[in-house]
Amino acid sequence: MTTTTHTLELSNQMVSPKGLMKSTSKFSSYYELSKPGITKMVVFSTTVGYFLGLSSVSSHFSTLEGLIHFILTVVGTTLVSAGSCALNHYVERSFDAKMARTQNRPLVNGDLHPTQGLLFALALSIVGLYFVFLINSLTFALAIVTTVSYIAVYTPLKRKTTFSTIIGALPGAIPALGGYTSVTNSFGIPGVLLFLVLFFWQLPHFYSLSWLYREDYANGGFVLDSVVDPSGRNVSVKSSIYIVLLLGITTAFYVLDVASVLFLIGSTLVGGYFLYNSILFIKNRTKKASRTLLISSYIYLMTVFFLLLIDTLL
Repeated sequence: MTTTTHTLELSNQMVSPKGLMKSTSKFSSYYELSKPGITKMVVFSTTVGYFLGLSSVSSHFSTLEGLIHFILTVVGTTLVSAGSCALNHYVERSFDAKMARTQNRPLVNGDLHPTQGLLFALALSIVGLYFVFLINSLTFALAIVTTVSYIAVYTPLKRKTTFSTIIGALPGAIPALGGYTSVTNSFGIPGVLLFLVLFFWQLPHFYSLSWLYREDYANGGFVLDSVVDPSGRNVSVKSSIYIVLLLGITTAFYVLDVASVLFLIGSTLVGGYFLYNSILFIKNRTKKASRTLLISSYIYLMTVFFLLLIDTLL
């Protein structure tokens, strides 16, 4: 990361407030390129996937080797995701300039030169891929698929077909599976189920978000359900359908003996709340209803993550 650095000399030279503000602003601009919201989700989902893959949490983290392996997995996967997000900023900067919600992004407002953004993205991706390469070949392959599917497939498809939303859910769900495969070096039921949770969760989450900013997405030339169907029926009905599928997947965690009855009860309750808000969205397709659905999507995912971590620790 390129930032302005200042050295405190023995002569008691002080950093000027102006210089400090400039350095902080530059750091914030680079941080923004990583799409912090997405990156935080990747950290959480990778961690949950990792814990699901462990046969014994206590014995694994009792060794330095186990701790280093965990750090490499989470940091590597997160860097790959952040690098992909920064590449997305670079590729879509001309489209971001057309939308109110993205006009202040660093590569649009001039805080960073596009070349700086590209170099930052490549650095994150390369370092992240190297870390993941040290883990195992399967997790490394998943990391490659994450980057390629996000940048080379999903990003251009957003301006061609509404199917892009489903394609875009793949790179968002793969890190969770990568956390699992980093431990097991194989696909397994717990990892696949977690992947499916992340995959289907992203759809109602994004549908509600896209409805809130449908005018912006239309200005940016994006072909989304919220744009091609101004009535909002598509995004509201599809949201409910995918949430019902989510309820089935979380039930499978219990049926297949991956999680306890505590998880089943908790995930069903929060899933029911999620579904309830999606039904309200069908009945009243306003921005307020969409925003409520968006908020409930976060509540749902964080609750599911928390319950799964509790299960693995117990």
